[in-house]
Amino acid sequence: MFGYEGDAIRLILKDGPYFLLLISLSLIFTVIYFILLPSLPAGTINPGFVVFITPLQVLFAILFGLMLGLIITLNIYTTRSKIKTSKAIPTTAVVSTLVNVLCCTPLIPSVLIFLGASTPILFAYSPPIQLFFGQNYPYFYLLSFFIFFASFHYTSKNICYCKRG
Repeated sequence: MFGYEGDAIRLILKDGPYFLLLISLSLIFTVIYFILLPSLPAGTINPGFVVFITPLQVLFAILFGLMLGLIITLNIYTTRSKIKTSKAIPTTAVVSTLVNVLCCTPLIPSVLIFLGASTPILFAYSPPIQLFFGQNYPYFYLLSFFIFFASFHYTSKNICYCKRG
């Protein structure tokens, strides 16, 4: 079931520069997620909120950091190896990151304003929408992980087909 993914990881692990890139990017993104995930409920990004991180957020920060580092490393590998990939693959990594900011950021009010909502409508609908995302954040973290994994899977599949063919 995970043949493509294992083959793609082995390609990176046996090549020193890609392995170092994977480790570096994964660490950087994990640290960013350690700051980002506990900060979202406050609506601001503040490194001081790391003390409020939950065990679930720790798990997802590590998973998201690893997946994003892996996806970027694989995309760099495909670019340098001249392997053609779908343009949707990097987009899925961005979308999976954006899913996490739906809770308590100005994204939802901004979308409502963009759609022409007046101030009373904004105050009436924005808090319940954000509350929904805030209360159900574990499910949205899981959705983000599956989107990350889909991007990783399709990138791995492209690499393995090109290497075999």
